Amino acid sequence: MVKQNLDAYTTADGLLVIKATTPLPNIRVIGKKTAKTVSFTDCGANRYQLTAAELDGVLEVGIKDRADILFGEAEPVSTDDFTFCLDAHPNALAVKVGDDLVSLYVAFDGKLRLIHSLLPSIKTYLTSWQATTLGGDSDGLRIGVEVTPRYLALSSVQLQVRVRDTDRVYESTAFPLSELTASGNQTAEICFSPESLFSTLFDKPDQLDNTYDTSLYDVFIRFSKEGVALARPWLRLSAQEAALPTETTIVPYKPGFSASFYWYLTLYGNLSFRETVIPEEAVSYLQQMPQETAASQRPIVLVCEYPEKAQDNGLAFFKYLQKHEQKNFESYYLISRDSPDLKNLADYRANVVFYRSKEHFSLFRRAQFLCHSHSSIFALPMWRNDFLTEKTQMHKIFLQHGITAAKNVSWVYGKTADPNFTDMFLVCSERERQLVIDEMGYLPNEVAITGFARFDKLLRHRGRLSAFRYRNSLLVMPTWRQKLVKLSDTDFMQTDFYQQLSHFLASKELAALDFTVDLYLHHNFQKFSHLFHAPNVRVISEDEADVQQLLLTHGTLVTDYSSVGIDFALLGRPVVYYQFAPENDHLKTGELYLPGPAYAEESQVIDYLATKRRRNVLDDQYRTIVEKSLYEFRDTKACKRIVDVMKAF
Repeated sequence: MVKQNLDAYTTADGLLVIKATTPLPNIRVIGKKTAKTVSFTDCGANRYQLTAAELDGVLEVGIKDRADILFGEAEPVSTDDFTFCLDAHPNALAVKVGDDLVSLYVAFDGKLRLIHSLLPSIKTYLTSWQATTLGGDSDGLRIGVEVTPRYLALSSVQLQVRVRDTDRVYESTAFPLSELTASGNQTAEICFSPESLFSTLFDKPDQLDNTYDTSLYDVFIRFSKEGVALARPWLRLSAQEAALPTETTIVPYKPGFSASFYWYLTLYGNLSFRETVIPEEAVSYLQQMPQETAASQRPIVLVCEYPEKAQDNGLAFFKYLQKHEQKNFESYYLISRDSPDLKNLADYRANVVFYRSKEHFSLFRRAQFLCHSHSSIFALPMWRNDFLTEKTQMHKIFLQHGITAAKNVSWVYGKTADPNFTDMFLVCSERERQLVIDEMGYLPNEVAITGFARFDKLLRHRGRLSAFRYRNSLLVMPTWRQKLVKLSDTDFMQTDFYQQLSHFLASKELAALDFTVDLYLHHNFQKFSHLFHAPNVRVISEDEADVQQLLLTHGTLVTDYSSVGIDFALLGRPVVYYQFAPENDHLKTGELYLPGPAYAEESQVIDYLATKRRRNVLDDQYRTIVEKSLYEFRDTKACKRIVDVMKAF
């Protein structure tokens, strides 16, 4: 059946007009809730109209109501029979009925309707939309957009960038859409600068210069029709693989720096990106990109923790390589220029490489080994396909930073989460090895029992005399919560985590035990340190002390689920697990493998601390757990065992 053409519009003087190519007998409007029927006036030449006054009473006032447009016996005016054009005349597709706006629109089922007290969605006028080009120039980023509208042409498009899992949002200005092409499409080019993007999304955009940005950025757009009141939701912008550039987009950012953008598609084909701020020396290197054919006589090893950290297994193993393995390996430590931990590397400056420096780019391309205590992506100079390929080809050794016991980390370090995360997962016991195989998806030959590099030093300080020396010092060190990490200060203070921890620190019962109390928050929660205030409690920032030194200089530890409790128990000192405010997605029951009692109530924790106030030694039952299930070694040869694993490659 050949469909008829049908124009529908409103006029400035309050008329609702429908014009068809053939007659529409008995065309009328019927209210959904009122059931009131009003017939159009036949003006001749297949033109029909209603006045705003005639519509009064058809839709129920004060509620969201709709009305159908029918003709003949009870035939809906719909796309089954008609090809609609709502753009034939300049119009607002709405009339004022009394004090209310009544809109003319096409519903998602293709029927022509009226709606009251609710704006029709612009999505009904969209067939498809996608990004067709992604690039940039001296003016900033450029995204080409193509949209296929239906029933009417659209006027403009606006872009939005959201930092995933946060409330940080950037919105561009509106950009005009082209006239309809012969194929029924409209296009636009959206342009925005990195400076406007970062200054909107971050309170301190300069922090991006030296830190690794873990953020994922999602791209949305919304469309407008000039003069037409429509609900305009933000829509996820999709793209085809062919639209993605073969190289990272690099555009000028500010004096001395450019910004690179790595575009990718999500599982559902939606456009997202990651960014890296890079210095101009690195940009120059990328433009020339030598072949790096000069091979080192020794395998090159890159070692890293968090980009700004040097105090964990990475540092301990790097020092070992420098002291004992220089004949076999050429090792370098990767760290940000402004890291407070540079003091820990003072004796090794010739082998310290700064993030995103020319040396970082060059060494990354030549390195055979990557030893990482956290995510292996922290070693990337920038997000770029060839660097991702080179990371795949490296021998990656996961040094870990905590024994897996009570916290489920498969969502971060499991093979399903990232198949290219590492090639060798180092653990401390047969129990942990089996857990990594069973729960994280690694093959038996991808897991090695070596112990931790930092434990070589820690075990030299175990004993009752050193524990007794620090019996008056209590360290409170909870882990983080993934769902809270991106909250604002105000929202964080409303969480159970903050309120219960604050109550514990300020309790009179804790004060009565007369401890010297220090609070040290996890790296991911350090930004909330300034929110904690309690009498006689010192809040320590990660710039002031490293974790190993804190453990050595305290007599008792309170944590919740953190693996740091195992480090502390290795010293022969008592640890108690105050498991408040759990985040059930990533925490699991692990009391069989905890080297201390686990309590949910503050009073239970206080009572236990009272028993350890004078005799702060690890109970025999927990010492047995450590030796049988958590750390198999009593020696200080973990670093040597790790080197043996590397040589096996």
